[in-house]
Parts: sequence; C-alpha cells; structure tokens
Amino acid sequence: MKRSVSVEIAGRTYPLRSDGDDATVRRLAADVDARIRAVMKSGRGVDTQQVAVLVALQLAEALERERLLHAKLKADVRTRGQALLALIERHALV
Repeated sequence: MKRSVSVEIAGRTYPLRSDGDDATVRRLAADVDARIRAVMKSGRGVDTQQVAVLVALQLAEALERERLLHAKLKADVRTRGQALLALIERHALV
C-alpha cells in the first residue's frame, strides 16, 4: 500500500507516495540532496535542471557499476557452485 512521505531536496519539499518505508525514502532523498548540494558547491551546474541531470547521471553510473558487479558476483557464485557440485559428485563416487 502506498504511503505519503514528504522529503526535502535542495531546499524544496516534495510530497511523495511510496511502497517503501518512510526511513528508506528519507535516506534516499537525503542522498540525492547531498549529491545535488555537492554539485552546486562545485560550480559544475549552472541551473537546477543541469544540476539534476548531473546528479541523475552520477546515480545512473553508480547503478551501472552495481549491476556489473552483481552480474560478476552472480557468475562467480554459479561457477563456484558448479565446481562444488562436481567435487561432491566425484567424492560420492569414491
């Protein structure tokens, strides 16, 4: 069930509806807020839209890194699982 939660990002309050718990939504909003403030402080973004796009790209890049890491770990677990299964099967035949 969706619940309402208000968060503040870059000095603006946003009423949101989410299936997630309030603490998680607020934590994610705080992360976005911190990233926006860091970009604004660095002077890389001229206006709010540019800052939002830069932060969106940062988050997309971080997500892509996590997806690649997840795929690598998943393949590693599969390979190790198959090796363990083969070892167990060989041991059972002895």
